[in-house]
Amino acid sequence: MKRRANGEGTVRQRKDGRWEVQVVLPSGERKSIYAKSQRVVLEKKKAELERAAAGMPAGAERQTVGEFLATGLEGARTRVRLSTWTRYEIFVRKDILPELGRIRLAQLTPAHVKQLEGKLIAAGKSPTSVRHMQALLWKAFDEATKWGVVARNIVALVEPPDAAPFEAHALTDEQVRALLDAAAVDRLEALYVVAVTTGMREGELFGLRWRDVDLENQMLQVRQTVSWAGGKATFGQPKTKRSRRRVELTALAIAALKEHRRRQNAERLASAGGWEDLDLVFANEVGRPLQPTNLTARSYRPLLRRAGLPQIRFHDLRHTAATTLLGHSVPTKIVSEMLGHSSTAITDDIYSHVTPTMTRVAASVMDAAIGGARVSMRGRDTPPREPRKGRKGKQREQAVPRPSSEVDWRPHRGSEQGLCAEWLAALAGDRGPRCQERRRDLRRDPRARCVGDVRGRPGKSGRPLTAVLTVVARNASACTQTEGKD
Repeated sequence: MKRRANGEGTVRQRKDGRWEVQVVLPSGERKSIYAKSQRVVLEKKKAELERAAAGMPAGAERQTVGEFLATGLEGARTRVRLSTWTRYEIFVRKDILPELGRIRLAQLTPAHVKQLEGKLIAAGKSPTSVRHMQALLWKAFDEATKWGVVARNIVALVEPPDAAPFEAHALTDEQVRALLDAAAVDRLEALYVVAVTTGMREGELFGLRWRDVDLENQMLQVRQTVSWAGGKATFGQPKTKRSRRRVELTALAIAALKEHRRRQNAERLASAGGWEDLDLVFANEVGRPLQPTNLTARSYRPLLRRAGLPQIRFHDLRHTAATTLLGHSVPTKIVSEMLGHSSTAITDDIYSHVTPTMTRVAASVMDAAIGGARVSMRGRDTPPREPRKGRKGKQREQAVPRPSSEVDWRPHRGSEQGLCAEWLAALAGDRGPRCQERRRDLRRDPRARCVGDVRGRPGKSGRPLTAVLTVVARNASACTQTEGKD
C-alpha cells in the first residue's frame, strides 16, 4: 500500500485497486468515498466537505432528478389546484423523466436542459409548452438550492425558447350576432350570452351559483370556480384576488338568464328527485357541473357549425368580449377589471393587436384638435404672403393651401350637434339609411379628414365647444364633441 501524502487524511488504496478516503462530517458521521485514482478521490473528499459546510444533506450527490421531482410533486399536491398539479405531473412524467430522470442532481448541466428542449421542439412541442416545462424545472431547482441539495440553479442559466406570438381569435360583431341567433334554440343559450358579454373564464361560468347572481341590480359576483382533472370536478376559489370581482350584466344577458332559470326549474321538476342541487346556474340535465369536453363536443361545436363560424375554442369567447370592448375604445383598465386580470399589463400583452386601432383614434383626435385646426385657420384667416424672389430675381410660385376636405359636411339637422350625433350613430353601427349614406360618402373620398372646426359654437348646454368634430377616412372611429369652460 502506498504511503499517503501529508494533509490528505485517511486515504488508502484498496486491494481491488480503488482509492478510499474517509471523512468525518460535521454531524459526526464517518463517510467513505471511493475513486479509481488518488487525485479523484481527494477531489471528491473536498467537494463532500464543502457540501457539508454549506449545510447540504448527506447523500444529496446521489439523488437523481427523477427522485427529487417525485418528492416535489408530492409536496405540491396540497399547495396547488388539482388541475395545475395534473399539468405538472404530465410535464414531469412525459417530458422530463425520459431524458433527465436518471441523471444525478449534482451532475445535471445547462447542456442537458438545452438538449431536452431541443428534442421536445423537434418532436412537435410548441415553444410555449417548452417554456412552461422549463419554468416548472426552474422552480424545482430553485427549491433544491434553498434546501441545500444543489449549489446553484443551473436551469436559470438556460435561455428559454422564444414563444410563438400569441394572437387571440375573436369573433366580429356580425359573427357574434350569428352565434347568438343560432344559440336561441340551445338549452345553454344563456351560457353563451353571458360568456360573450362578460368575458368570464370557463371555470368561472361553470362554477357560477344563483346566489351570486343579482338580476334586479343587473350584476353578478365571481366567487367560485370549478376545475376538472381525472374525470373529477373540484370546486375552489377564483385564481387571484382580482379574479374575485363584480361583473355588470347587459340587458341581453339578464333576459337570457331569466329564461334559463325558468327552463332549469322545469328540468328540476321533470327529474323526479334525481336533481343534484348544487345551486349551479349552468349545469347538466341532472344539476351536476358541466364537463368541458362534453360541452365542446355536444353543444359548442355543433353551435358553431349551425352559425357557419370557424371552430374556435370556448375560451375565445372571452377574447371576443375583450376585443369588442377595446375595439370600441373602452379603457384598458376597465376591460382588465372586467376580465379579472391581475394587472393591465396582462391585458395589453394579450390584446396588443387591438391597441394600434386605439392609437390611431387618439392620433386622429389630436390631429383634429391641434393640427387640423391650425391648417384650417391658416387656410381661412391668414393672408397670403408676398412671393419671395430667388437669387436671379425670379419669383417663386406660391403654394396654394389644400382644403381640409372636399366633402360637404353640412349637418342634416342644422347644427353641429346634430352632425356629431349623426356620426356617433354611424360609428356605433346604426343601420339607418342616413348613416349608411354618410359612410358611403366617406368611402368615396379617402382624402376626407376633418368634419369641420366648431370651436366657439354653442354646445348642448349653451357653452362654447372647444374641440373639433373629426372623422378619419376609411378608418372612421372618432367623432368628438367636447364642451369647455364658459
